[in-house]
Amino acid sequence: MAEVMLEGTVAAMKGLAPIAVVVPCFNDGASLEAALASLVAQQLPAAEVVVVDDGSDDPTTVQLLGRLQDLGCPGLADLRVIRQANQGPSAARNTAITACTSPWILPLDADDLLRPTAIKDLWGAALEDSSRGIIYGQVCFFGGRSAVAGFPAFSESVMALGNVIPVTALFRRDAWAAVGGFRLAMARGWEDWDFWLSLLERGEQVHQLQAVVLDVRVKPQSRNRGWSSTERRQAVETLVQHHPAFFGRHVAVLLDRVSDLEHQRQTSRYEAIKRRLREFWPGGSPAKSQ
Repeated sequence: MAEVMLEGTVAAMKGLAPIAVVVPCFNDGASLEAALASLVAQQLPAAEVVVVDDGSDDPTTVQLLGRLQDLGCPGLADLRVIRQANQGPSAARNTAITACTSPWILPLDADDLLRPTAIKDLWGAALEDSSRGIIYGQVCFFGGRSAVAGFPAFSESVMALGNVIPVTALFRRDAWAAVGGFRLAMARGWEDWDFWLSLLERGEQVHQLQAVVLDVRVKPQSRNRGWSSTERRQAVETLVQHHPAFFGRHVAVLLDRVSDLEHQRQTSRYEAIKRRLREFWPGGSPAKSQ
């Protein structure tokens, strides 16, 4: 704890937030420079930036990472690039966090952008209330579509239905260590949802900012968007196996949601039947047509 306080004090004396931004990169050379530029533009810079090359084989990405490793990035005093064989984003984030010393961690995907006030807003919220252990803001999509994400307000019951905390959220490094980091078994996706549930089970308090702090690039493909129904069911089963007590506490909400979805399905089916019947009896119902 004394070392954590010392790191935070030293960073503050230098006009930096005691935060390490960790950036996993796998063939993201086309967008990584923009992500790093968004860190350079921060009104309150982070104390550390760690980029982990997760086995990239794209020539443009490999060349860019080599240049960053040799020459650094103007405006980022403490930028490190770590190379490793491809193991997935969970392993890449864990590698980056292991290498840093800052007491707070902020993941950033290599194709996303932080707003200029993001670190200032997130760190300000941490200073306001020391009980806050997970802090995040609003998200805006760009690329394929431009809109503020319509995520519901945080609650544990909502988190049982789906993840509403973006991976770019501020959390304590010691909390990450206490839960064993990002779980490698979630390599196909939902590793952030799994991680947040682990922190919630540990008792970390969540705070949601109303300000937009992150721009998320809409990609034509993502790891879990193309899942089959079998793959999605397996992912759900794995998540429940990891957090049985959490989902058990919210089983009533889950059952109610299933019932609601079934009602919507039945209603949708009924409306489809009515539309089809109108094609045969344009003047009204079959009874009226007789």
